[in-house]
Amino acid sequence: MPGRSPTLRNILGANVRRLRRARGWTQIQLAVHCDMTQVYVSYIEGSKHAATVDMIDKLAEALEVSAADLLTPANPK
Repeated sequence: MPGRSPTLRNILGANVRRLRRARGWTQIQLAVHCDMTQVYVSYIEGSKHAATVDMIDKLAEALEVSAADLLTPANPK
């Protein structure tokens, strides 16, 4: 829908993808750091899966940001 605000799932996916790429990591590398599968990382980045709080914590730790940073929309450039 036009003008619809992004969901937390969309925000999380976009932030994980952006931060992972900024580190030069593949989805597999991030998955290894988080003790999850590459498919799970792909689903999160594609906004196809709602991550648990525990998984958000693992992603934040691996990406060296806070969980709140993962759930906050990035500033447009």
